[in-house]
Amino acid sequence: MQITNHISSTFIPFRGGFQSACRSFDLLDLNVDCTGKVFMVTGATGTLGRAVVMELAKKGGIIHLVCQNNEKGESLRQLVADTTSKEVSKEGSNRLTIHFCACTCQTLIFSL
Repeated sequence: MQITNHISSTFIPFRGGFQSACRSFDLLDLNVDCTGKVFMVTGATGTLGRAVVMELAKKGGIIHLVCQNNEKGESLRQLVADTTSKEVSKEGSNRLTIHFCACTCQTLIFSL
């Protein structure tokens, strides 16, 4: 409850939507098994994207990372390997695939 009060006071401009959603939010709803489910995360090497990738990897998802920078993509693969099971990101595994794509180019997007 204390966290909710702090957050709701932080997001005053969006108070109506946040407060109504907050009433029905249950943290246990995030406790799902993603084994075998496929996810595509754009902006995977950004702050939010990286957090999403890490959680999906921990929950067993098959993840397609879309990123613009080769070095950052490989760095994220290594981070996932270091913090989750090695099977997720080892070479030849289909659980973590990196796609290098500038999402501002429609031709590249459609090739995914």
